Amino acid sequence: MGRSLIRTLRICFQTFFFILFLVSFFVVLAYPTAYIIDGRWFLRLNPLPAILSFIASRSIVIDYAVVAFFVLAITAIFGRLFCGFFCPLGSIIDFTDKFIFNNIRNPNRRPPKYLQKFKYILLFILIIASLAGTLFPLFMDPLSILTRFLTVLAYPLPAIFDNLMPLLGSLGAGNRLHIPFFYGTLGIGILFFVILGGSFWDRRFWCQYVCPSGALFGIMSRFAPFHRRTNSGIPEKAKCRGCKLCVKECPTRAIGDDYAATSTAECILCGKCIAIKDSCSTFSFGNTKEYIGKTMGPDIGRRQVITGAVAGMFLLPMLKADAFTRRDNTGRLIRPPGAAPEPIFNGRCLACGQCIK
Repeated sequence: MGRSLIRTLRICFQTFFFILFLVSFFVVLAYPTAYIIDGRWFLRLNPLPAILSFIASRSIVIDYAVVAFFVLAITAIFGRLFCGFFCPLGSIIDFTDKFIFNNIRNPNRRPPKYLQKFKYILLFILIIASLAGTLFPLFMDPLSILTRFLTVLAYPLPAIFDNLMPLLGSLGAGNRLHIPFFYGTLGIGILFFVILGGSFWDRRFWCQYVCPSGALFGIMSRFAPFHRRTNSGIPEKAKCRGCKLCVKECPTRAIGDDYAATSTAECILCGKCIAIKDSCSTFSFGNTKEYIGKTMGPDIGRRQVITGAVAGMFLLPMLKADAFTRRDNTGRLIRPPGAAPEPIFNGRCLACGQCIK
């Protein structure tokens, strides 16, 4: 695939799905259309919430399972296509990477590469928690985080501004200005800005080091037939001269010191590596005489699996405690109207904030 085509496709897909996400959130899910059109499709795109909720609730929702299987099948063929082309949080991170942190980021501050293993540890912690029947509060689905952020911070803003001037005008009469916030507003706001602030240290910081969905996609991408290949097959005709600019430009460090090899577990198909020099490398399904592709699997071993499992078991008592539940003055749990019984609710709630909205 040519250097301009893959980047053009990526920008078009990112823009389209980000706008579609915003339309679904602010328009389709707004009253009264929220009761007519199902705009929650974007929450179903990520297979990790479906898999973990199936485990935690001991039940399978067929339509979620079909979408999860389809996305995982696409990942097994093309790699982390979801992260590079469809994820709206990834689009926001790319924007802040380029236009906010690009000129203040110091390459010498880049975290050690082995910290990329942390997302795999977090993935196994979530698996252990789901086996115990709970997901909240550790669940870190990028779509749920972005949805909750918009729900508790962005969505109420028009109503606040509409009432702000009358409220300010009434202050002289001795009235108090009171702007309500949802529970967890400060916490989700801090988390969201920490996710974006990670770009101060590295590009796609969240995707490289933290995102458990990225860990799942990385594992599923191990044998993806569609990946980067370099023009170094025939020595006398090779156009790849080993300048290693692709190593420097790769935002997720998917290209190591062996510039001819690519980690399919970290590559998000951004196309920056093939945009550096025409015909130096390409993305394709198979090797040719000129283009040869070597791949590396996810940087995960027995130690990360054991660490995640042990950490998950140690955290279970805290997750099961009432510290993460909120009750009204009568001591009853606060749950959305029509909520499922508590064991099923704890196994399915992703804390996305849709019920609050």
